Order: sequence, then C-alpha cells, then structure tokens
Amino acid sequence: MLDERKRLNLDASLPILAQLADALDYLGGQGLVHRDVKPANVMIENEERDLCVTLTDFGLVRSLEASTQVTERASVLGTPAYLAPEQADASRWGEVTRLTDVYALGVIAYEMLVGRQPFVGELAAVLHAHSYEPPPPPLELAPDLGADLAQVLVQALAKSPAERYPGASALAAALRQVAEARAGQAKQKAELAQLLERAQAARQVGDWLGVQNLCVQMGPEIARVPPG
Repeated sequence: MLDERKRLNLDASLPILAQLADALDYLGGQGLVHRDVKPANVMIENEERDLCVTLTDFGLVRSLEASTQVTERASVLGTPAYLAPEQADASRWGEVTRLTDVYALGVIAYEMLVGRQPFVGELAAVLHAHSYEPPPPPLELAPDLGADLAQVLVQALAKSPAERYPGASALAAALRQVAEARAGQAKQKAELAQLLERAQAARQVGDWLGVQNLCVQMGPEIARVPPG
C-alpha cells in the first residue's frame, strides 16, 4: 500500500494504526514485546470495507521477564528503519519494554502520514540517528500535516521511553483525538459558511432584521473556529 500510495491521510491511516495498537497492547498485556513492528509484518484485508489488520512474524518476540544480558557478539535484532533507541544503541539493549513497540508504531505512523521513514541511509547512520538524533520535523517534510498531528508523531518518537505515549493504544487515542477535533472544526466552518450565505441572501433582499439575527448567530461560531 505504501509503495503504491506513498502517503496516507489521517482518515486512511487511523483504522490501520488503531488495530495495530490493539494488537501491541494485547501482546504487552501478556508480558511480551514484538521487537520487529514494521509494515512488512502487517497484513491488511478488505481494504475497501471492514478493514482487518493483522500483526505477523513473532520471530523476535521475547518475554519482558527474560534475561536482559546481551553478549558482545550479539547482533542488532529488528529492522533498522524501525528500531527504538534502546534497540539501536548496544549500551541500552537491556531496556527493551512494551514502549519499544510504541516507538516502532510511531515510525510506521510517521511513514504513513509524512510519506517517508524518519531515518534513512546506511546502517550505521540509521542506528546512530535512532539513538541520538531527533526525527526530521514532520512539518518540514509535509507542510500540510498540521502542527497537532506533527506533535503526536514527535512524542511517539521520543528518545526516552518515559516521554513516549504510555502504550500503543494511547498513541492511537492521540491520533483519534486529532481526527475528531479536525472533524469538529470542519463542521463549525461549514455551519458558519451556511450562516454567512443566508446573511448575504437576506442582505440582497433588504431583510436587515434577518441579517442582524444571522450575525448574532455567527458570533459564537466565529469565536469557536480557529484561524485558518
């Protein structure tokens, strides 16, 4: 889907991300972490209706209670483009938790909504970027994204797990809140436009009392609609 469409809007992305979040929170509730959340491990059925999303490939799943000891010969586990800092930095390999999967879900959300992964390039550069560099500001890559949505993505990709969303469903809830707020704003703007059209029609026929009443109705609507 991403190869074909390159970038998805919030309405198209949210049902996919929300179902992935449910799967990851269920996994975390079982005391497990996936460690390799990426688009290649996501299957989508019935894209046009009754969307069904399935998380696959549990080859790197581990118990959160398992030993955190890592030998010097151990290799990076996971796909570099989607690795959390605690996976990318060998000194933090013992810090993998369910919030590691939240970071990977944030990378997927970034890729879907911005149109590219936050960090690309050679393996060493990508690992260093995940560990130490902030993601490219979403608004610089996708100016139409909106500051509200950009902030959600930035928090999901926080270097410190404690600064991310406390769970995958919390990230999905933040995205849903943005979608609902935008829908409410669109409705308010539509209602204001309708009142304005009626006021202009009343003005054309000289119905000044009607114009006055409609202007009174528009006052609260104007106050509620944000600039832009």
